[in-house]
Amino acid sequence: MRDVEYVEGAGKTTYRLGEVTYPTTTGATVGAAERAANARLIAAAPELLEALQYAREWVVEVRDRKGIPSANTLARIDAAIARVTGGAA
Repeated sequence: MRDVEYVEGAGKTTYRLGEVTYPTTTGATVGAAERAANARLIAAAPELLEALQYAREWVVEVRDRKGIPSANTLARIDAAIARVTGGAA
């Protein structure tokens, strides 16, 4: 997991992950617990995406062998991957 730094100052709030800084919503009031949860989620995102891509491969394999799960399951996985990657699964 990558280190995530939560930074407040100069009228803006950001999360910094390596060399990339992610601003939070302007004017948002976020408690310490939510900030910590968001930071953990941001840090875990690459591992979560990798796990979802692996799960997709398994779903395709099971579908091809047994005809399950439904096409809707694969469509939902593909949509989530596309949203994260900005493209197709």
